[in-house]
Amino acid sequence: MLKGAWKITKESLVLTSLKGVPRIFKAQRTSLKALWIISVVKNAIEAYLEYKTVINNEEVFPKGLEMPSIVNQFPSLTFCNLKVIHHDTNHDFMSAVQYIEEVDRNNTMWKAAASNISADELNTLEFMKLIPAYYGFIGRKNAIIAGAQFDDFVKQCYIDTDTADYSIDCSQIGNFSQDSIPENFNCYSYRMDPGMETNYQPYKITFLLFVDSGDDFVSTDYTPESKNREAIGVKLALHSTTEPFDFKRKSMLLPPGHISAVNIDISQRHRLQAPYGQCTPNTPDAFFVQSGANAPYSRKACHAACVQANITEYCGCRDPSMAATYTLAETKLPFCSGPRETYAERMETSQCALLRTAAISTDCHKGCSQACQKLDVTPTLTTALWPRPSQQLGLYKTFIRGKTYADKFKEYESILQEFEKTGNETKALHSLNQFSSIQKNFVLVEVIRSQVGISIVADQVKTTPSDLVSTIGSLLNLYSGITVIILVEIIDYIFNMTVHFLCSKPDDEEENTKKESRRSSVPLESVNGGMSVRI
Repeated sequence: MLKGAWKITKESLVLTSLKGVPRIFKAQRTSLKALWIISVVKNAIEAYLEYKTVINNEEVFPKGLEMPSIVNQFPSLTFCNLKVIHHDTNHDFMSAVQYIEEVDRNNTMWKAAASNISADELNTLEFMKLIPAYYGFIGRKNAIIAGAQFDDFVKQCYIDTDTADYSIDCSQIGNFSQDSIPENFNCYSYRMDPGMETNYQPYKITFLLFVDSGDDFVSTDYTPESKNREAIGVKLALHSTTEPFDFKRKSMLLPPGHISAVNIDISQRHRLQAPYGQCTPNTPDAFFVQSGANAPYSRKACHAACVQANITEYCGCRDPSMAATYTLAETKLPFCSGPRETYAERMETSQCALLRTAAISTDCHKGCSQACQKLDVTPTLTTALWPRPSQQLGLYKTFIRGKTYADKFKEYESILQEFEKTGNETKALHSLNQFSSIQKNFVLVEVIRSQVGISIVADQVKTTPSDLVSTIGSLLNLYSGITVIILVEIIDYIFNMTVHFLCSKPDDEEENTKKESRRSSVPLESVNGGMSVRI
């Protein structure tokens, strides 16, 4: 019976439509036949394991996903004046010019006293001359006094909505808050109230900002410490309301004398948790340094808190550029670049913070997983000259006349008085074309929400039954070339084998029958008188 089964199997393989099978079984080398069989068996095992994975996924993975709804959320806007210091005199703390002169003297004495200065020490000496080091030296309270003040900086803010044909003052829908950072001292963030945002459905925010381009000191050199105060304009960052802003990687520079239109595409990204992927829920696990409030999880806040924890452990001080900490106690630590009894001590703590930041930053970035919910903002910036010379008198009358800036634009006052007296437009336009003080001091910016989308991110995808069929078919076909026609051949093979095992006799009985048949067919001879008689 087994021999018959092998015979049926061999005949089926020789006649099969499988690519390469007839040639393999007609080959003389047994090794070739074994290689082909091993390949088919290997892929059959892989297909089976894939099948088991699918079955497990069917049991583990949810049968359906609940799609989150789109939230009509406008991102937070944080803007800083590129002119960092606006009150460099008439205060109780050391001015920036005095600070830089003092640091230059201390650095010179340091270099003269040191026999061998390392690269890390040289980097620290250069850092001590930068504006962030000055921020750490005078402290946050004094930096707020020296930086741009809100009433002087933000001259106008209004919002256009889908529910009204008129503009609404920003204070009716949201709130401004102050953020003091080492690079720009005073920055201001605007955040909309979620409930008011839903009611009004805003699509555009317009700001008129005064940058105060006038200088109160003269610099005759170009050095690293001066590059922080060279530009005129505004730095803008768009970000989620629940995470720190990032001026180092995501910011735009808005020039004065222009209207800057920022079109933003907002995408709410929802990263799926296990078993589809790995992410951290947006639950509070840190504290914002500026306010002391709980900080919902974000990768930026996690990275800042991780770096600060390392600086706290090794240096015992706080880096003012870190926006979040793991504990409230860390928010009370002195700045690493703050004043010390000696310049050597200040150098030591500042260098410690710089080295620890460089050493741990990459590990902290790797250790902070993606947040499960995140707001991605993609901005597109376009600009046009603003205002036209003919419009400068109207701007002067509306925002400047009678306020603290009136003495900064005396030329416009005389032009206005002359025009109101004589009504000579030609002369007034000629005079206005000669001046550009207003254009150099004002920035008009429109932030327009273009579209809102939603995306679902998964690291692993659930395998469907169709994926299973496709996987098994591709694995087998890769080596054996199984096609649809082979199914018919398989059915035929199974049918022949079934008939063989059900209807055939056992091997021993079949062998005895064959022997008996051979004996009956052999000629027998009898000898009778020398004659052969065939029976």
